[in-house]
Amino acid sequence: MQDLQNLQTSQLVDLLAEKTTLLTAMFAGKKFGDEYEKHKLLLKAIQTEIDFRKTIADITPTNINSSPDFTV
Repeated sequence: MQDLQNLQTSQLVDLLAEKTTLLTAMFAGKKFGDEYEKHKLLLKAIQTEIDFRKTIADITPTNINSSPDFTV
């Protein structure tokens, strides 16, 4: 399986689209073998990584404009 943590988010989204298309074609062709299961797991891993990044972005402040109210 690919090291998803090292990919940029845009690369993850592209990979998600690519694997979704592939999985959809396999589903339409009723090819439910090991390869289908492998791609299904990869698709879930990509979705999990994207969700994780969204969660981190929601809890990580990125627009801190003021200095802390203590001095060192």
